[in-house]
Amino acid sequence: MRLKIFRDINRSTWRRRSVVVGVSLAILGATAACSTSASAGASSTGEAPAGTIQLVVGAPAAILAVPTFAVDQGFFKAEGLDVKVSIVTAAQVPTALAGDTAQFVVGAAPGPDAAALKAPIKILGTYADKPNMEFLLGNGVSSVADLKGKSVGISAPGEIVDILAKQELASAGLAPGDVTFVSLGSFQAVSAAFQSGQVQGVVVSSLPTGATLLASTPGSSVGYDFSKSTPFTLAGLYANTDWTSAHPDATQKLVNALNKAVMAWWSDPTDAQATLKTFANSQNPAVDYAGTLTVMTKTLEPVTAATQIPALQALHDNGHPDVNPQDWAKYVDNTYVNQLK
Repeated sequence: MRLKIFRDINRSTWRRRSVVVGVSLAILGATAACSTSASAGASSTGEAPAGTIQLVVGAPAAILAVPTFAVDQGFFKAEGLDVKVSIVTAAQVPTALAGDTAQFVVGAAPGPDAAALKAPIKILGTYADKPNMEFLLGNGVSSVADLKGKSVGISAPGEIVDILAKQELASAGLAPGDVTFVSLGSFQAVSAAFQSGQVQGVVVSSLPTGATLLASTPGSSVGYDFSKSTPFTLAGLYANTDWTSAHPDATQKLVNALNKAVMAWWSDPTDAQATLKTFANSQNPAVDYAGTLTVMTKTLEPVTAATQIPALQALHDNGHPDVNPQDWAKYVDNTYVNQLK
């Protein structure tokens, strides 16, 4: 049975595109912390000082490098903020935000949206709203349908890679029990398992991860390109709303700074590629940078039904039957993006 989520029903009209994720997201995680910071400042509205603001991402993916780029270019500092950007595992992204160890997350739906079902979390805006992932197949596997009786590696259940894999397997006519899902916990572990043949299928960002795995895994191929799909939030700014309610001025300043970083990413390719080298360990920053532009908006944009409904529908279809996708607006706060300076 073909699922509707993330799929454009007319595949033949799409050209295959290689683009860069960040996943969720939140997507495939990295356990090593990568931290950068900007200097502090106090609020101009009388609210309590924000202190050091923790912003986390779930992978060293090129599309998620923009917050670090904002640090590198001094945009947070110019707003009087002390912001620390760290990489955590994909599974840690929702818990960091819900558990108050981070105030903000930049990542892909629907992981943070799942956390929002039980915690004070909303999405404030997005700068990438197109999927850019691929279903890679190991040696000897000629199609997604051929994964029957084999294993698929994921970072954690309920993450975007898990959901995308299940929807494509179902589209290929496979039942849930036809494939074994192996939860490996981290970006590195998933890649290593695919290279060694421990798992025969993985969903990863097309660049740089997909290209690297295809080059290093003889006989591997692309089983499906998810860029042929309906838009969804690929790089959204999620926030703990208890914190934003107490610090509205600092929140607005952070949104302002991130928006400036998005605009500068387009206008300053040399500096953006320098950040990619350090943040994402990019071996070909020019190619990876070009890939980000295929999915990025030119400014931080408000969240709309077009991207939020698919995220909530994915939750509804994958363990959260009480979620009503039509209630998408209650998980969104576009106030700060609508007041961009």
